[in-house]
Amino acid sequence: MLDKFALATDSASPLEARIQQLEANQERLFLICTALTELVRDKNLATEAEILAKLQEVDLRDGMADGKFGGIQIVVCPHCGNRTKRRHLSCIYCGKLLEQPAAE
Repeated sequence: MLDKFALATDSASPLEARIQQLEANQERLFLICTALTELVRDKNLATEAEILAKLQEVDLRDGMADGKFGGIQIVVCPHCGNRTKRRHLSCIYCGKLLEQPAAE
């Protein structure tokens, strides 16, 4: 039983490190966005209302007002059934190659 616990702990460490990195990235992006928004507003380049309107416009570019930047396509892996981003060549869960869309 101890071996299973040790294995689970070892596999969690890279995930915990990745979560910490993502949180640090999120905090940095929030800082950058806040600084840029305040700079634009303080220099009278746009009002708060104009900034919010542009934010809504960008949010709707993918057809959904969901507070997310569009353009990320999700596919279901035909091998394991997990959802992953289309930009990956292989499934991040099972490692098998994903079918890529035909070039336009």
